[in-house]
Amino acid sequence: MPSITTCEANLTKAFTALAVAKGKIHASLITPVDASDSNQPQILDARRLNIQAAIADLTSAIRTVQKRRQVFLSTVEASADQEADNAAYENYMQETPVNDAVVEAESILSTLNHSLDEVQLLIERCRLAQLSEMTHSSNAGTEASASLETTASHTSQQQILTAPQSPLQAQLSLNSTISAATAIPPPQLPYCTTIQLSKYKLKPFDDDITQFQRFWGAFQLAVHNNPNIPPLEKYYICKVY
Repeated sequence: MPSITTCEANLTKAFTALAVAKGKIHASLITPVDASDSNQPQILDARRLNIQAAIADLTSAIRTVQKRRQVFLSTVEASADQEADNAAYENYMQETPVNDAVVEAESILSTLNHSLDEVQLLIERCRLAQLSEMTHSSNAGTEASASLETTASHTSQQQILTAPQSPLQAQLSLNSTISAATAIPPPQLPYCTTIQLSKYKLKPFDDDITQFQRFWGAFQLAVHNNPNIPPLEKYYICKVY
């Protein structure tokens, strides 16, 4: 076990280091964030880093004081002359406000933790705001691109519809038009009232197959072999009889 003198010296060093750690903490780190800085990500991030560093230094200093104070007490309890060593401990603690310094440091540490929560919340709000803005810009860009593509497609279709034809296309189109205009209409049979059937003096065919040869012979003599009768008229006469 270390001597009482060594314990006093080590605790004094820890106490001094704690005072130094508290003195390094800037007052702005334990006060609310200024309204003008609440939406500045870079300023907020720098503040966050400073607070985290202050918390780490102060936490380490507090633990060192508490550890060395406990070592001092343990040394007194294990001392062969507890009465004298306990008196030395009591005198030291009265002369050096170690306990008050630890309480004050723990209060500052609690405030720093609250400040860290605050700045992290503001950083998250800024991040969400930037993300929302990026999403809105992306959606607006997508809509504009879609609109442009639709317009371009519509214009392209109109250009295709109204584009001038090449000589070959024009010729093919003209040929198609001429072919459609000059197509030969299907033959129309003469109307029955224009043919005088009585002048041919043919006996009608009554579907008796035994009489077909007689009918056909008469039809050939009177109609089929007559060059003055048009073919369509011959067909119609045959159909009527």
